[in-house]
Amino acid sequence: MTPAVQTFVVSNLERVDRGLRPAIGMVDMLNTLSKNASSNDADPVLPNWNPIGPFSPNRWGSNWAGDLNALAADYDWMYDDGWGPTGSYNLDCPNSTASGCWGHRHNILGVYAGEEIITGVGSVVQSQWTSISQIFVAGTGGDPAFTFTWSQVTAPTQTAQPSTAPTGTAVDSTVLTAAGPAAIVAGHAATVTGRLTDTVLNAAVPSASLQFCRRAVTSATSSCTTVTTGSDGAVSVAVHPAVTTLFWFVYDGSAVLASAMSNQLRVGVRPAVTLHAARSTVGWHVVAHVTPARGQSIRLQRATSSGWVTVRRASARSWLTFSRLRAGTYRLVVSAVTGSLATSAKVRA
Repeated sequence: MTPAVQTFVVSNLERVDRGLRPAIGMVDMLNTLSKNASSNDADPVLPNWNPIGPFSPNRWGSNWAGDLNALAADYDWMYDDGWGPTGSYNLDCPNSTASGCWGHRHNILGVYAGEEIITGVGSVVQSQWTSISQIFVAGTGGDPAFTFTWSQVTAPTQTAQPSTAPTGTAVDSTVLTAAGPAAIVAGHAATVTGRLTDTVLNAAVPSASLQFCRRAVTSATSSCTTVTTGSDGAVSVAVHPAVTTLFWFVYDGSAVLASAMSNQLRVGVRPAVTLHAARSTVGWHVVAHVTPARGQSIRLQRATSSGWVTVRRASARSWLTFSRLRAGTYRLVVSAVTGSLATSAKVRA
């Protein structure tokens, strides 16, 4: 592979390894744009929002590196792009609080609103380094003409030998969706549904093998299992997330159907909270049970004529007891932390 194609493959490997939609292919116009930028040791810039063939751009990001090769550029963009003890190789990261720190990594791993991504890469061998530039363009519409595609990497025999489909048969585009609840209470199950549709025939795709993937927002890694669509092109999976989790489906495609990736469904998880009030010789006490308790900030509040007034503060534990309280209506407010939504519960004392 040329350095440009190597860069395309490596950046896509970074994306799909994290469950992100890959850039579907390299486009000649964007390749030329990137090569010209490489000649000037600069980031490529999308000059306008004009359509690229049938593709309509909506957002973009770009990177440049002067480095040994595509792998070295990827290392610097992905893993050495922030501020460190000796500074940063990232010219947009002049100090530890600069907004450009990790900007190249963000461009490679950008969600780009879940839209289709096309790309262009250019490289120029210079006396001191290989100058490499890449631009990611996200948008809607049909696919433009590609000089190299991701399917040539993931299914090279399919690309080289499309004989499993009748001669002259075009590959139909597909749409894959994921749906489910926006939030659940910890300990409860949720159902995530997917549907695969052939958009040319406007028909369901039955008996299709999909990858069902998930990643907790507290984790940097994802995992996937294989599921199969039913006769209506749909699939349903029961999940029990302990923390807020992203779920999505991936279809690798076939000789007659294009690959597809669904939207990422975010299922938030609220802690389960129960309250019990009891009277003692020194007043009322409220016992709270919080699951999962992850050290969230907790406020016990009492209802007054002017609103809720905080009477106690604590950090979340599985069991908490608040003693020496006057009679009244109380609520426990549990703040949000990464992976857990905010919630509250009431009790009358």
